[in-house]
Amino acid sequence: MSSGASTTEAADRLKVLVVSQYFWPEVFRVNEVVSELTARGHEVTVLTGRPNYPEGKVFVDYQRDPAQFSSYAGAEVLRVPLRPRGKGSLRLMLNYWSFVFWGCLLSPWLLRGRKFDAIFCYETSPITSALPAVLLRRIKRAPLLLWVLDLWPDTLSAVGMVHSERVLGWVGKLVAFIYKRCDLILGQSRGFFAPIERWSCAPSKTRYFPQWAEGAFDADLAVVRPAPELAVHADAFKILFAGNVGDAQDFPAILDAAEALRARRHPLADRW
Repeated sequence: MSSGASTTEAADRLKVLVVSQYFWPEVFRVNEVVSELTARGHEVTVLTGRPNYPEGKVFVDYQRDPAQFSSYAGAEVLRVPLRPRGKGSLRLMLNYWSFVFWGCLLSPWLLRGRKFDAIFCYETSPITSALPAVLLRRIKRAPLLLWVLDLWPDTLSAVGMVHSERVLGWVGKLVAFIYKRCDLILGQSRGFFAPIERWSCAPSKTRYFPQWAEGAFDADLAVVRPAPELAVHADAFKILFAGNVGDAQDFPAILDAAEALRARRHPLADRW
């Protein structure tokens, strides 16, 4: 390889800091983002907490030997103390805020002397997990990309956790504080754009960045067989619900709608 080509490759190689409360060995899409970045030759550092999702207890293997979990797919993994999720809303709240506290307190020291070309923040719930990234954006003077997978304060209202308009307004101000300090906001759905832009007040920095299907869905459809339970409904009109099933999705409402429409034949049914 010529020296000129080597220089070009070096110029294209980025130093990326990934900030995420959740990370390997926890199973989240951010793991694949990191492995893809390193596979493309970028230098990646991950700032995260101790693995404890979903059971709410720090993983036993991690407790035995934390050093085994200090790298992933060629990326360095730095972990801050974190109170495990445990059970109950109080413990969950302490879990959320412990990442914010220790992330903001320790990350400047853990990352001292390092420069980054970009900071990528993986934002599931809660929105507070982005606060260490906002702080590091200021300290490191690097652009911040926020991948929004849960809308706040909308999520709090949808799951019935918060009913007070005043409290939702306070959370909205926190969301606005974070969004306005991001250089690019990635929404996993185009339906996210309006709520994001409501708080960011900057439509120009919102981009569509959907999640992708697991590798299991790459199987050859010709060899895929329907579940045996569907055999008795071979000639029926079918509707597929694909996605999370939880309070925010109000799944009972989906079942109620199906029951209410049981006797109604859709005009498109005969075309299938």
